[in-house]
Amino acid sequence: MERTRKRMCYIKRKLAIIIAITIIVNILASLHFKQPLCYEQQDQKRIIQSKKQFLYLVQTKECLPDNLLQTPVLGDANTADVLVLSFKRECKYNKNMKHVIYIYSQDKGTTWESGRNYLYTYAKEHLETYTYYVFMDDDLDFFVTKSKFLQESLLQQVQQSDVSILRQFEDFLLRSKPALSAPFRINYSPDDDPYDIIECCLGNYNVTAQWNLSEKVPMIRFDECFIAIHKDAVDHIMPIITKYEHIDLWGSCKYFHMKAYFMFRKQMSRFTPMTVYNKRHTPYLQNIVTYQDVISDILLKTPNEFREKPIFLNAKRGLAEKDVQTYIMVDPRKPPFQLAPIEDPITPWKYIDILENESR
Repeated sequence: MERTRKRMCYIKRKLAIIIAITIIVNILASLHFKQPLCYEQQDQKRIIQSKKQFLYLVQTKECLPDNLLQTPVLGDANTADVLVLSFKRECKYNKNMKHVIYIYSQDKGTTWESGRNYLYTYAKEHLETYTYYVFMDDDLDFFVTKSKFLQESLLQQVQQSDVSILRQFEDFLLRSKPALSAPFRINYSPDDDPYDIIECCLGNYNVTAQWNLSEKVPMIRFDECFIAIHKDAVDHIMPIITKYEHIDLWGSCKYFHMKAYFMFRKQMSRFTPMTVYNKRHTPYLQNIVTYQDVISDILLKTPNEFREKPIFLNAKRGLAEKDVQTYIMVDPRKPPFQLAPIEDPITPWKYIDILENESR
């Protein structure tokens, strides 16, 4: 009898231990998805004291590719911090780069829109304020723009610099202070001319022409694969609309750059000396959502005093034409408007009115 009682007590203690272990494991598993991982907390504490002016925000399946971690790109800990969202698997090998934070989420990075929004929210909630937030894809290469597009003196200045073209872009941002800025972009081959140039001049593009462009030119359309946004503009531009994320990625992009144009027209500039090569292209639904659709959606969230401004109707009409790219891809030799002065405070809707000598 006594032996039976002791055996029962032993079994009860064992069950209690098993139950306790199960509860602890479940709690830890829950925290794994609700709180920053241990290494994230350590990195966060380290970077939160950072005085750097640039934060790069990148989505990737697991770890950043080696080419992006080279010193001329994101491997330079002196100029910028890097926030990376891993959406397939945790990155457990960060090469001891203390300026790079990896965060992991199985459900927040499944689309381009939700991933960038998660990065933006995490940065605003957990990190210090940076002067520029640079959102970029993980499949980019960076080049100096072909010589035929740049002024000779500018080309010499760029080529003689002892820093990479990305560092020169950062310097440009601090000197020029745009609300948003982007480089040129090429799509399918590093030997191609920039897409932004070809599309601006449909029907009369001359491959051999010399463009003689200055360092910065006005822009309306930019590619979202690489875009720098000033701290005074980012909260107006972000988060990205998710209405179209499972319907049409291009719809989200159209909304993004048209919203930026309406809010920060004249304060968005293209950095002509740099070209990014967007190497990877994934099949997805596109061109289902029209520019007229996104402009109507933008108007719903536009302050009442601006909704009747001619710029919206002009854009709807211009983007209803067959070659819509010629409306939003600015010909840098004949810009439709001039950029605002460098020290001009960044303010949304400031240049919503189109002047008589401006076409857009």
